[in-house]
Amino acid sequence: MSLPIQLSGFVAVGAIATMFQYGLMATLINFFDVSTVLASTLSYAVSALLNYGLNRYLVFRSQVRHVDALPRFVATVLIGLLLNAGLMYLALAVLPFHWLFAQVLVTLTVMVSNFLLSKYWVFYTGKTPIGG
Repeated sequence: MSLPIQLSGFVAVGAIATMFQYGLMATLINFFDVSTVLASTLSYAVSALLNYGLNRYLVFRSQVRHVDALPRFVATVLIGLLLNAGLMYLALAVLPFHWLFAQVLVTLTVMVSNFLLSKYWVFYTGKTPIGG
């Protein structure tokens, strides 16, 4: 699959997962009074499951065994989770951003990291996988 098609698919899957993430985040903040950073972190983690399935089967059409791809995906999610939480904290503590605006900026940053790690590590189907 060509890079532009993969990237557009990745963005579409990301948009679906992000809408899910934002809906869950808003629900946690507005109905359950969960702190903004914790709500952001939890909603990111839950939406990651949706992301894995859609990216594996639709975007990268990966044949990499789950036993290989899943630990890499978990590592990628943890990297993204740390980036999300850390950048969200900084955006809210240092800058006077509304939580939604801050989350949009953070999401864009984490998306670039996740695409590169997914394409070249998690779902990599070349003869010599990176890191393995």
